[in-house]
Amino acid sequence: MTKRKPEIPPTDEKLPSEQITETCNSTQKALIDTIYMLALAAEYRDIGAGIHTRRMSHFAVAMARRLKLDEDTIENIFYAAPLHDVGKIGIPDELLMKPSKLSPAEWEIMKHHSAIGAKMLEISDAAFMKLAQLIALTHHEKWDGSGYPSGLKGESIPIAGRITAVIDVFDALISERPYKRPMPVENALSVIRDGSGSYFDPKVVEAFFSIKDEILSIKRKFDHNSKGEWLPAKLEKIRRQG
Repeated sequence: MTKRKPEIPPTDEKLPSEQITETCNSTQKALIDTIYMLALAAEYRDIGAGIHTRRMSHFAVAMARRLKLDEDTIENIFYAAPLHDVGKIGIPDELLMKPSKLSPAEWEIMKHHSAIGAKMLEISDAAFMKLAQLIALTHHEKWDGSGYPSGLKGESIPIAGRITAVIDVFDALISERPYKRPMPVENALSVIRDGSGSYFDPKVVEAFFSIKDEILSIKRKFDHNSKGEWLPAKLEKIRRQG
């Protein structure tokens, strides 16, 4: 009796395992897209312009290059930095939009956005999402240990969190918020300088001032171009990493 040969699917027909992988990848990409939309939604509620998110990408890359981080980290931080405050989507509007100083109780609620963001970013194993999770959780930690949520100190704070701490504060100071007018650039630079060794890693502050002209050039670029480059491109590399 002749042995029946196993049926081999045509080369243009996907195997079940390939179909599952494709479905999983597609689902993960959709989740990543959703997270980015939430990040923008959180920013539009808090700030209203969307410029902060885009500037953060470019500030972070400039800083990472100056600090001679590896190329993978430099690429990943471009995509990760805009997600630093995604957890604000879980903070009530009345706190984000409050035109006056938060009460101590309100401030405690606001501080939860770091942990909320880190939890949201657990959806993907992509390298840039892992970095985004780390940044979301640690960008409010301070060099002297007085930050939140964990009170990390010195180099126990990941370098991406230390970078984001500096550029986030700088951009927040020079940006208009519901409760304040933008601070003049020179005043904002003084705040960063004065925070070296207490709030901020001195090495990161030194790097920041060594590329001050580049930082200010990025600021001017996005002052005059609210569409920027980050969102419209949607960056095919993000989709491939997903």
